[in-house]
Amino acid sequence: QEGTRTLLAGTQSLQSGTNDLKNGLGQLTAQNDTLNGAAGQVFDTLLKTAASQLTAAGLTLPEELTISNYATILNALYQQMEPLSDADVALGYVLQQAGLTIEKYQGMVQASQSVSSGDAALQANLKTIQDKATSLSQAAGSIAALKASLDGYNQFYTGLQTYTAGVASASAGASKLADGSAQVVAGASQLKDGADKLADGSKELYDGCLLYTSPSPRD
Repeated sequence: QEGTRTLLAGTQSLQSGTNDLKNGLGQLTAQNDTLNGAAGQVFDTLLKTAASQLTAAGLTLPEELTISNYATILNALYQQMEPLSDADVALGYVLQQAGLTIEKYQGMVQASQSVSSGDAALQANLKTIQDKATSLSQAAGSIAALKASLDGYNQFYTGLQTYTAGVASASAGASKLADGSAQVVAGASQLKDGADKLADGSKELYDGCLLYTSPSPRD
């Protein structure tokens, strides 16, 4: 009997612990959607900011940047822009887009230097060309840095999703454990009741045996 009482007390303690675990993990799981939603919104904002920076630099994106496609798009854009990291190549590209030859450009530079008072329109035209060439020569490095920044946040975002999924899985497991512990408590309670009845029956049997074996007063 004492053993079954101890067993019942132990199972009840186990049930209390598993219920606490279930409730604690349930509270954490309730925050999963909020955490993932907020992290997703931050990621979307970062992607929109990156797209704006690239557009401002004169680069054209084939489609809107998303969590799933940004790496592919930026890698392709980097491959496209990497040859222009060389300043001379970038200048040649700008001149080609403007319909100018290198000779014509050099003539413009010489002309701007030979005019003592300076030709404002010519100076402005040259500055536009040079600024575009500089921007293009720096574009590949900027794209690489931008992707590295997004990759860093993506690592956090992916880790958060893994964490929240783990919490949800643990919460489901804790619920099953709590249900199982309740069944164990019920079983231990039945075992204790059976042990009590067995003890009572044994005592009645023992008392009956004593009465049967006791000497008769006539003896």
